[in-house]
This record gives sequence, C-alpha cells and structure tokens, in this order.
Amino acid sequence: MKARLRGRLRVAGVNAAGTAVGLALVALAVEGWARSKAEFPHRTRQLYVHPKAGIMYVPGSTVRSTNQLNFWTVSRANRWGFLDRPPLLDRPQNSSCRVALVGDSFVEASQVAISDKLQVRIEEMATSRMPTLRVAASGYGMWGTGQVAQLGLYDSFVSRSSPDIVVLVFVRNDFVENAYLPNSYFVSATRRGDGTFELLPPQPGAKLPSWLGRASTSSSYAIPMLKALITTSRTWRRARRTLGLQRERDIDLGPEALEHTGFALDQWKARARRDNFFLVILASHTMGKVVFGPMERLASARDIPVIDSNAYLRRRNRRARDGSFRNDHHWNRTGHQWAAEAFLEWLEQNQGACAGHPGPGSSG
Repeated sequence: MKARLRGRLRVAGVNAAGTAVGLALVALAVEGWARSKAEFPHRTRQLYVHPKAGIMYVPGSTVRSTNQLNFWTVSRANRWGFLDRPPLLDRPQNSSCRVALVGDSFVEASQVAISDKLQVRIEEMATSRMPTLRVAASGYGMWGTGQVAQLGLYDSFVSRSSPDIVVLVFVRNDFVENAYLPNSYFVSATRRGDGTFELLPPQPGAKLPSWLGRASTSSSYAIPMLKALITTSRTWRRARRTLGLQRERDIDLGPEALEHTGFALDQWKARARRDNFFLVILASHTMGKVVFGPMERLASARDIPVIDSNAYLRRRNRRARDGSFRNDHHWNRTGHQWAAEAFLEWLEQNQGACAGHPGPGSSG
C-alpha cells in the first residue's frame, strides 16, 4: 500500500514538474514575443514643477512613451520642456505668421514622433498651400491641463514667442480639469468671498511622487502588455460602460465646471487683447455632442471662433475613430494630420488673422 502511494506521489510530482516546466516555457515564449514587438516595457519621463507653469518636462530630457500595444515613441524635450522642436525664438526669423498650439496631452503628443505632430504638419502644409503667409507653428502641450492651467504655459512660455494666432486645442476632459485640478502642481482657479475668481500659482516647493516618472519597476515586457490588452479590450470597455464609467455623458458639466471654463476663456481673451493675438479654439474630433455643445456656447458668448474637427471629417466622409490609436484615445499620426487640415481650412478663410488684424478672438 505504501509503495503504491509512493508511486502515485512520484507520478503526481513528475506531472507537476512537467506542468511547471511547460508553463515556464510558455511564459518565456510570451516574454520573448513581447520583447520582439516592444522597444521598451514602460513609460519613462523626467518631470519638475515650474514655479509659474506647473508640471513640466525637464529640458533636454528623454521621454519614452508607450501604451504597450500601439506605440513606443522616444522624444526629447526642448529647452523649455515641451516635446517639440526648438522654440520659435531659436529658429531663423523668416516667419510672418506665428501659430501657437496650446493644449493637454493631445498637443504634447508623446505618442507620435515630433515630425508627425499637429504643429509640424500645419507648418509643412502651409508652406505649399499658403506660402506668402510664411507660417511657423509650435506646440505647447502638457498632460493633465485644461484651459485654466494652460494660462501658466502662456504666461511663462508662449507669450515670449509673440504669436499671431493662439489655438486652444479643446478635448472632452477639459471641463473637469478646469474645475477640479489640484492646485499643488498647476495653475488653478478658486472663488473669492465675493464670488469672483482668482488664479492660483502652483504650490511653492511642490514635489512630485516618483510614480509619475516611471509607471513600473518591473523588467518584464509581457506583463504590462497583457495588462494593457485586457484593460483596453472590448469586453473591458463594455464592462466599464455597464458600471457607468468612462462615458462622455457622465462628464461633469455642472455649474462649477462651466463657470471655471468660462473664466478661463475670459482670461485667454484678455491676453489676446493685451498681446494682440487672434484666439481660436480647435475642438478635437474625439469630442462628442455632449461636450461640444456647452464648449461652443461658452466660446460663442465670448466671440471666440471654434474649428469643429468632427464637422470637417464628416464633410470628407472620414471616420473619427480612424484618427486615434486602437487602444488609446489620443490622436495617431492620421489624427494629427486631420487636425492640421481642419485648422488650415480655417486659416485659408481667415488669413487676416496672420496680419495682426483684430478678429473675433481678439476684439473687445
């Protein structure tokens, strides 16, 4: 009896060992496949808190961006801390129309190469379509910011390039970021006792948590890839919708969000009058009607033109979803191209904005 039991245990041990070896070989094969597909396993970036602008990339630092599925992009921050070419001040002074694009991660665009970004495509296409304007474009984007926080980017950096046109790239989460952005790391707005708004600078001496720089310390390529695949799958998205999460209609468009965004646009318009630039909004094609409507009404009340990217795509029978990564809502290179085309269509009809003529975005 004991001999039979020992025999069964040996068989079970051999089977368990075989299973473990098999699983290990599968894991190694998956890891090898992941390493053959991915250039690096995780996002890495160096950040600091600028005393007036808030969170910025360390100038000259290397930024590696990936969603572990669709893109592995390496960029270098310019001397101002933006993922773009050198600032306009460092380029030859041969431009007569300076365009500054201001926004969040859509303008930062760490997902694509600098050569594919909105501002580069605008500049290159304008050279052939409107050569007499001599357009020079630059991007000023930082993730996590809405139009309130982006005032810090303008006051610290954008204004130094004396732009002729400032384009606010509006995305659907801007309302939330304008109203509820923590004032530790960015410019924010708060109400005074009399009901008026006050701008607050980033908190002096604010230190960033280490996890903002590196998403994981794991050396595995396969594990983050599998996690990303699961969390962006159709089944997962359906489950989140069932739970009432991540739906555009659930974005907070209450009085606080609307009022903070209106205050931000008032501040942008005041700067347009003071610094004599033309102010226009470019609405991302990722915005739906739920968010676009309130944004357009706020802009219209302040006489700020809105470029509707979705309307542009509909006129050309294009699907908006083709302009974003399959597993990421940000623009892919096609999305940047389409946004550039939408802006240039507007610019061709409003070339006076480049000539220093006061327009809807800068009038009293």
